[in-house]
Amino acid sequence: MSTEEYVQKIRCLLSDTNVYKPVSYNPTARVTRRIRTLIHENKDVFTEDEYNFLHKPKPVQPPKLYGLPKIHKRNIPLRPIVSQIDSPTYNLAKHVAGVLRPLVGKTPSFVKDSVHFRDIVKSIRLEPGDTMVSFDVESLFTNVPLKDCIEVIKNKLCDHELPKEYIVLIEHCLDGNYLLFRDQYYLQIDGVAMGSPLAPIIANIWMEHFEDLALATGPCTVKLWKRYVDDVFCIINGGQQEIEQYVNYLNSIHPKIKFTYEMEKNRCLAFLDVEIKVKEDGTLSHTVYRKPTHTDRYLHASSHHHPRHLQSVISSLTNRAHNLCDPEHLPKELTHVQEVLRRNGYKVSRGLRRQKEKTRYPEVNRQAAFLPYIKGVTDKIGTELRKYSIKTVYTPLRTIVGKILERLLQPELLKKIKIDDAQFGFRAGLSTDAAIASLKSTINHYKSQVVPKVYLNGCEIGGVKQFRYLGHLLTDRLEDDADIERERRAHAVRANMIARRFANCSRDFKTTLLRRIALACTPASFG
Repeated sequence: MSTEEYVQKIRCLLSDTNVYKPVSYNPTARVTRRIRTLIHENKDVFTEDEYNFLHKPKPVQPPKLYGLPKIHKRNIPLRPIVSQIDSPTYNLAKHVAGVLRPLVGKTPSFVKDSVHFRDIVKSIRLEPGDTMVSFDVESLFTNVPLKDCIEVIKNKLCDHELPKEYIVLIEHCLDGNYLLFRDQYYLQIDGVAMGSPLAPIIANIWMEHFEDLALATGPCTVKLWKRYVDDVFCIINGGQQEIEQYVNYLNSIHPKIKFTYEMEKNRCLAFLDVEIKVKEDGTLSHTVYRKPTHTDRYLHASSHHHPRHLQSVISSLTNRAHNLCDPEHLPKELTHVQEVLRRNGYKVSRGLRRQKEKTRYPEVNRQAAFLPYIKGVTDKIGTELRKYSIKTVYTPLRTIVGKILERLLQPELLKKIKIDDAQFGFRAGLSTDAAIASLKSTINHYKSQVVPKVYLNGCEIGGVKQFRYLGHLLTDRLEDDADIERERRAHAVRANMIARRFANCSRDFKTTLLRRIALACTPASFG
């Protein structure tokens, strides 16, 4: 998919005026102020630690929209994802999601995961007139009706005797949905954003309410209805006519909730990643399902990763085969797994056995150690730390250094330098040039003052003569001559490369290219 096609598909999604509304301003500051005020007004529903964490000022950035291509579907549509990490509502939404999570999953139709679904189908026997069908809600997250859903949540909070103040918090988390795409801000005026911690909880609550209405009455006999978020596995007594009649009934319940369906083929149907097949006696067999676009590519054995991560590829595929396959299909699946692992560079034995979970003994809750993975060095350090109940998290070195400097330097800087965040070039939505201009203004402001000294472990941290900001080289005098020279050299290298490639072209190609350039530069092309 080309960049132009990707952008066009994203803009097509954003053109839905019932869900998105373009605005000419950056909502980040006003949403941040509103959320902090709201947390302070409802501080009684939080513990002291929760309140201090949620109310504490933090650097924020606007939620950013991107699309995940659904390569298994026709025309490769995009699934809109709004990355809300570090957004103004992220931490509050994460807290509220933790409060609402115990209220979800109590219905008979709830499916936790593939293993749970496998356990369900084990005890099912179909009659001759029964048909398996799967239903899917079209774009559930962006089509959740917020006003109706809020009323459902109010009733749930009341039934479970939870504080009603959470309704206000939920409303503001959902009303504060906005996003940034290509320097343009949009408000999401309905639905929930996939990427918010609240989104799956809200979608599940709404679907539980919806299916209560749908299953209370209906035009045909539904013998089984099992749902995983927006995917439903159903057994209906009847054929295609009855199924289409039932789909029309489902689509008539609420104007924003529309279903599509897929019937069994050759008495076989896939749901989640389990393939279900009807046997002659009506019972169901089950095995692993892979989409036609699946490539069987995994983390290669030669990759520079901790052995634990490489071993997890083998154990996860092996356990998946044992968990989802019945005895009839297990040997074939294990043979496939062995071949796939060999193609990815792993040495595997003939018999892949289920990896047993290790017995976990009570451990002392201690601070984890964050180390970069260096084969033969930090993995041995991790082994020694494990003897003292210290967990090792292998993280890229630059991430570790950044976190250390942030924790050590930020408190000292905040004590000594009182500066508005808006003076820095960190404001969301600024172009690179505007951000650099803002930074230069800030530095000029402090160059005329006595710069406070900053210490780290008793040692003074000195200044630098040159630094890189947003990919540009700047000196302490705010000059960018070195950056201009770097760009000039890069352009010269690219020009020389193009010239060498042009020299190797055929005479006919050179003639055709020069003719097109000449035609493009004629006066008519500028008129």
